Amino acid sequence: MLVLTLCGVNGASAQSDVQFTQYWAVPAYYNPAATGSTDYLRIRGGARLQWVGIENAPSSFMVVADSPLQLMRKRIGVGVVMSQESLGLFSNMLFSAQGSYKFKLFKGELSAGLQVGYFTSRFKGSDVYIPDGDDYHEPNDPSIPNQDLTGGALDLSAGVHFTHKLFYAGLSCLHANNPKVSM
Repeated sequence: MLVLTLCGVNGASAQSDVQFTQYWAVPAYYNPAATGSTDYLRIRGGARLQWVGIENAPSSFMVVADSPLQLMRKRIGVGVVMSQESLGLFSNMLFSAQGSYKFKLFKGELSAGLQVGYFTSRFKGSDVYIPDGDDYHEPNDPSIPNQDLTGGALDLSAGVHFTHKLFYAGLSCLHANNPKVSM
């Protein structure tokens, strides 16, 4: 069965999001419907630094801000997200605006949210270094660019979030439009 499944696969794609260990502290980073789920302005930040002291080591940073608002006697949530990730000669950045509409349901609050953002990716080809006399790499390999490359794409996400005094739960779809960055 496994062989049949693998033979039927025409292609695969993946997305890579920044990984943080304290994900519970920034629900709006993962679900746009979680914006405005508190009664105050909430600003959170986070960082993940790996292999500190090694040049071009992976690093990730994130800032999330969200707040509830009253608009025509209706409660809504608004927020912004900024995340940046560096992996060697690659770097990615996402900046998004979020909004959610809230209404009472079963002694709790149900929220539906959207996120619209712009994702940029960059490869610093000018910093590629291939040592002389390297038996494994050709100095003029056409598959390794020697100039800086940058590209961007529109990024859309959506989610629902339910908050009750005893619990909260949510469901979200990040990168719903499957953005493709061409450099």
